[in-house]
Amino acid sequence: MVQRILDLSDSLVAFSPFPPPTVPFPAIRKGLLSVKGLQHFMYIRPRQAWSARVFDIGYVRQEQFIPLVNIQDAYNPDTLAIIEDQAILTLPSVQDDDIVALPGNVTRYTFRNTDNASIQRRLNGRMLSDSAGAVQLLLQLAPKVIREYGEGHDDLRPSDLILVCGSIDHPSGAGITFRETPPHEFYFYELPVQSEPWGLWSLSGDLNGQTLDATSITSDVQSISFVQLEGEDFDV
Repeated sequence: MVQRILDLSDSLVAFSPFPPPTVPFPAIRKGLLSVKGLQHFMYIRPRQAWSARVFDIGYVRQEQFIPLVNIQDAYNPDTLAIIEDQAILTLPSVQDDDIVALPGNVTRYTFRNTDNASIQRRLNGRMLSDSAGAVQLLLQLAPKVIREYGEGHDDLRPSDLILVCGSIDHPSGAGITFRETPPHEFYFYELPVQSEPWGLWSLSGDLNGQTLDATSITSDVQSISFVQLEGEDFDV
């Protein structure tokens, strides 16, 4: 039905003596920014950690971030709120009584009556809370940054720039699925921060007991959130 409507619209335009109306790209951008709850952040997990701070504006070359200026330091714009955390675990249906601190800075999580579980971990996270505000800030400052800091940087355009909006060190995940009959309960041991791997699954309530091999535990160097604009954003 949608395709039939689009075909009919195209046919009517073909017979019209007037050119079809066009909507300027900045108007489209403005409309998107006004949609409540719409997220504008993009994400990258670089193979090598970027030297990047929240509010840095720069560009990417050969998978590395080249900072030009930290706009909070240089321009002191109206502050966007920053969400900060040191260490967060996202846990499915684990009660407080099922989280036990053990010696050696180890934490044990108990899972019951389920055939699968997963845990997400992030460390030293800082992120802007308002993605639309971040886009508006880049729209406002990108041409100024190009004028003041772009010299000697290979004919940069405003659309080449990104605004760093968040950084998380060592974002990690751990998951397990039992294909046969699951045990009544099983455990995940979160090991100290610098450990590799950073945790392990087990059938034993004792850290030195039986561990499970059929698991996935991942760890990346870094996760960066950012916003970037299109060339049409700056068309006059």
